[in-house]
Amino acid sequence: TDVNPYLADMLGYTHTEMLGKALWEIGPFKDVAESQAAFQRLQSQEYIRYENLPLETKREQKRQVEFVSNLYLVDGKRVIQCNVRDITDRKHVSNELRRANDELLTLVAALQRRDQEMQLLSRMIDLLQRCTTEEEAYGVIARMAPELFDGQSGYLASLNASDQSVETVARWGDDAPPDALF
Repeated sequence: TDVNPYLADMLGYTHTEMLGKALWEIGPFKDVAESQAAFQRLQSQEYIRYENLPLETKREQKRQVEFVSNLYLVDGKRVIQCNVRDITDRKHVSNELRRANDELLTLVAALQRRDQEMQLLSRMIDLLQRCTTEEEAYGVIARMAPELFDGQSGYLASLNASDQSVETVARWGDDAPPDALF
C-alpha cells in the first residue's frame, strides 16, 4: 500500500512502479518460491529477519541488504512492515578487512619464520665463535644446518689452498654424500 522512497530509489524503481505489487513481482527477490515461503513464515511467526539478503536492482545491479519484517494489527487488519537496509558498502568493507587481515596473517607468519631463522643464525654464530678448531666449526654447521635449511640436504666443502682441491667437511639431510675430495 505504500513504499518508502529510500527503497524505491535503492532498487531503481519509481514509487508508482512499486505500489500494489508484492516484492517478488518487482524483481529484487529472484527466488519467488522462497520469497513466498518467507511471507508465509511471517504470517505464522509475525517476524522474519535476513541479515544478508542479496537483491537485484531494476538495472540488475547486485545489492546486499538486511531485511526485517514484522506483522502487526492496525485497526483490526494485519499489516506487514518490511524494513530493508542496504549493507552493500558494509559487506564490501568487511570483505576488504577480511582480505587485509589474511594478508597481515601471512606477513606475520613470514616475519615469525624470519625471526626463527635469525635466532638460529645468532645461536649458530655464538657456537661458531666458541669453536677452537675448524673441525669443531664443521660439527656446529652440520648440527645447525638441518634447522636452517628445513627439509633440504646440503654439504659444506673446504678449499685446500695448496692444491686447489675441495673437500667435503660437513653434510646434512638424506642425500648420498658426494665424493669426499673433488
